[in-house]
Amino acid sequence: MGLLAFGVFCLITVGIAYFLVWILDRLLPGHPGIIDSIIWVLAVIIIVFQLAGALGLHDVTIPRLK
Repeated sequence: MGLLAFGVFCLITVGIAYFLVWILDRLLPGHPGIIDSIIWVLAVIIIVFQLAGALGLHDVTIPRLK
């Protein structure tokens, strides 16, 4: 994945997260703010995992402790 494709992926992910938060604010104005935070954290986790895959870090094995 190139830098341009990764940027487009980030914009789409952030756009979807923003849309979900906006819809949630419109439909449930008194909802707890933690739900918005969870949506943003999930968006950041998705972007970080996509970045790790783009950098080839998905092939790194984590050694198990015995």
